[in-house]
Amino acid sequence: MLTFLNYGDKTCLVGYKFPSQKTTQATNFIEECRERGRLNKRSFHAGHWFLKESNEPEHSEAKISDEIDQGTAMSETVKNALSPFVPKSDQESDSSLQKYFIPGWKGESLISKEVKKFKELLDEFYKDAKVNFLKRNNFNRKLRISIYEEFISYVEFKTCICSEMDDYTVFWKEIENPDSKYRDLLDEFINIFSFRVSVIYILKIRFISVLMEQTAIDSDPKKLLYPNSFLTNVFQKGGSSELKSKALEQNIYSWYRPSERCQSLLGELQRTSFNLNVTEIIKNISIKSEELLRTNTLYSHALSHKNFGLFLNSLFINFPLWLNTQSNRPFNGFKTSSQDMEVISCKFAGDYLESLALSHWLAQEANKKEKWDQILCPDFKRNDFEAGQYWKIVNELQFLTFLAQIARDKGKEPVTFVSQVAGGHLRNRKNSSVGQKSLMINDISLNHSTYDRITLNLTEYPKNNSQHFLLGKIQEQSTFLKEDGFLFVISSKKLFVPSQKNKVEGLLKQFRVEGIFNLEEVKGKGEVGSYIYIFSKQSTTFTNPKKQTCFTFRLSANLDTFQHYSQLTKLIQDFFIANLGDAPALYQKSFHEAKFEFFQDAIVNGRLIHSSSKDANKITHPQFFNNLLKNCMPLDFFFDIQNIDFNNTYRDEDPLFEYSHANSANLAPFVIIVDQRRKEKVRLEIILSSSLEVKSYEYGHSMCFYFGAYPKWPKLSIDAVRDFFDSPIGEQIIDLTFTSELKKVKASLNKLLLPKFFYQYKDLPDHIASGLSLLSADSDDILEMRPSLVQEQFSSIEKFLGEVAKNYPCAALDKLSGFKRMITRALDTLGNSETHKAINFNNPILKTPLVLSKTYSIYPENEDIFVNFDNEGPMNLIHSPLQKTKKKVEVHEGLESTCLKLFVQDHPIITLYSDEEMIAFLQFILENLKGIPVSQILQGVSAPRLDDLKSIIAGFNSLRQTLEETREKIPRLYSTLINQSIARG
Repeated sequence: MLTFLNYGDKTCLVGYKFPSQKTTQATNFIEECRERGRLNKRSFHAGHWFLKESNEPEHSEAKISDEIDQGTAMSETVKNALSPFVPKSDQESDSSLQKYFIPGWKGESLISKEVKKFKELLDEFYKDAKVNFLKRNNFNRKLRISIYEEFISYVEFKTCICSEMDDYTVFWKEIENPDSKYRDLLDEFINIFSFRVSVIYILKIRFISVLMEQTAIDSDPKKLLYPNSFLTNVFQKGGSSELKSKALEQNIYSWYRPSERCQSLLGELQRTSFNLNVTEIIKNISIKSEELLRTNTLYSHALSHKNFGLFLNSLFINFPLWLNTQSNRPFNGFKTSSQDMEVISCKFAGDYLESLALSHWLAQEANKKEKWDQILCPDFKRNDFEAGQYWKIVNELQFLTFLAQIARDKGKEPVTFVSQVAGGHLRNRKNSSVGQKSLMINDISLNHSTYDRITLNLTEYPKNNSQHFLLGKIQEQSTFLKEDGFLFVISSKKLFVPSQKNKVEGLLKQFRVEGIFNLEEVKGKGEVGSYIYIFSKQSTTFTNPKKQTCFTFRLSANLDTFQHYSQLTKLIQDFFIANLGDAPALYQKSFHEAKFEFFQDAIVNGRLIHSSSKDANKITHPQFFNNLLKNCMPLDFFFDIQNIDFNNTYRDEDPLFEYSHANSANLAPFVIIVDQRRKEKVRLEIILSSSLEVKSYEYGHSMCFYFGAYPKWPKLSIDAVRDFFDSPIGEQIIDLTFTSELKKVKASLNKLLLPKFFYQYKDLPDHIASGLSLLSADSDDILEMRPSLVQEQFSSIEKFLGEVAKNYPCAALDKLSGFKRMITRALDTLGNSETHKAINFNNPILKTPLVLSKTYSIYPENEDIFVNFDNEGPMNLIHSPLQKTKKKVEVHEGLESTCLKLFVQDHPIITLYSDEEMIAFLQFILENLKGIPVSQILQGVSAPRLDDLKSIIAGFNSLRQTLEETREKIPRLYSTLINQSIARG
């Protein structure tokens, strides 16, 4: 509902919202206003509606805070390390009328007398500029050519064809021709161009008005007639206060001089423009511009909102500062000559530039009372007619005006402050090499600018090849970004798409992804893209590693109004302050319906490894992430972790490695090894301290790190913790915790997350323990069990162990881990070969039944073994010692037969034929009888029946296969129990 309210000398269009189902609230609202005396004839300001009742105690807006951090004392130094971007002015009012208005609205942009007057003056000066343009009395050749080029840009913008106007002289003749076939197009151009000329002139007057108000400069309106000349006198060329600005140079908009009729309005224009805020000015010139362009200019209420501007500015300032604390990188800022405020040159490009400009200026205005160590100096750049040179000059004049407005707040003399900051911005842009900054403006090449921050906003994509479009736009900004600068890409499309991973890999050779802000789950964000990618340039020493890490910030919220962007800004701010110097592996914080999550992701082969997964059991899935942080504790909660001194000189003997026997009585019982030999896959291993010497010799010290570990809890299951490290969820946590920074290994190890139920050990009741008796069996017991019994009991355990883990998670996992190790030990006893060909018949599992079996001599009568006497050598060699045996497969009439040849003095004397199992057994026996006469072997060696041998071997292989299959199931079962236990909490 919109209503005009008249009071005193002001007229306002009031915008307020009433529930459609309760229209009587409109009457209640008016009555409440009348009772409070707000709608009488006395002087009224919109802000009166939000005043507190005098008898009500004042209180501030509830601060966003993390309950976990409330008890933590934070020094003022740390608090002030980063700039605040949630101004105190955003505190909500206690006025009872506040409920009728959009939260955060304080009456800005109401149509006041000043706004109406500004629109009238804007129209007058626009018409006057148009008349002056048509006269063209003072247009020289250079200016005519420049205006013609602007017309060509306009034609391209309108997608028209004017092939006949291929020269500026033809263009000007057509302007004079009332019957030109391009008359409509020319008139439209004259209208929009004249309007822009008048806008630039008015903004110069506004800058001068603010400057006059802030200084002792005479405010005679006559001085406003030639604004460029006036400003040249204030900022004297060649002096210490010289002001270099494109907006104040000669250009296609600077030719205008008001006529006598408009000269009389200069004083009124000066007063009106001074009283209006940037919102009122930009919105009014934008509406008129859109009308004259006869097109719907892209405009976003979300991107133009003050709180989105604060959100973006906070990233410009605070993210690089916070990032530097993570890697101890030096920060090379460019200071103004006063050396107390760092100039950060920013470029805005892409879509919705007008909206981004407004949000930027509103944010700067809202934050101007804060102490600034840095100042953002923006350039808004596009190459088209709609938002090209004109829009750049508009914002440059707004920047100069803003500097003049805040100078006194910063304790500076306005003229000097404007000159120094604007000059610093110019020099900073024109010097791309860190540490090689020119101090002389005259030495600066103006052909190319580079920036500390670039914002590329991409919301409008072509229907085809959108990914190619995104990558191309990002790469275009490379030449404009300083070596230590940051590129912020706000995109409605994902960058990391599996089908484009090769192209992304190419991009990552040029840029490094420092951070990703994921806004997919921010509802009500308007036209703001779902992803903000923050890039820096790759260093000259970039070696293209297989794995790159980046910080991922995931935000979710329901924004009822754009004002609530402040919640997101505050959550990010709190995270930065709480984690200076050492980022956590995982982090989460909530406020009302807003949630902030942080983790360190990995990029491998052009793909995001973790955050791109939709698997509900992946660590970065929102629900699992939430449960994980609620139900885990850092590793140093479970262990006292200490560095190991390998140079300790106290030892009893000369060991293989210096650590070996030093202070053995004081050694930690366990050692945790952080193995980073494969950068793309870090592994953790827990060993007994007695094995350290061997392991450190095997692994080395360049990429492996060793820490003594003292368990802090008496029933902590080391086996279960080991298996957790090797589980899929454990590997993900390790991967997210350990980055490529080798200097922070212990800090990363300390904060590695481990489910907290590992220290909450509860013994199993007897009736449950009896049902899990298989898991308590030792290796000898397992070897004595029938394979079918092992399968049956383990299948039964698989079905109900999940229920046991609901109440006894630690005990269930401990039993399962212990059983896995007993099976491994049993398999070691059985041997690791996959076939019976290499079976060790000395294995007790085979040897015992073989010894108990009835046996028969090989010769002369054995129905399972055929003995063939070869004719190659003399028969008397049969009484000579056996030299060697050789197993062969012979083919007779298409049939294969396995045989074993016995050699004496390199002559095959006898060939034994039988099934493969028997030949393997005989070879095993005869290999131990070398040197004994062959004749004695034939009569003295006996073997079991082939059927008995096959049965014994089959049983042996069946047990081994059963145990191997069971062992393969355990990690999957363990992982399932871990995931379920974390999800339950």
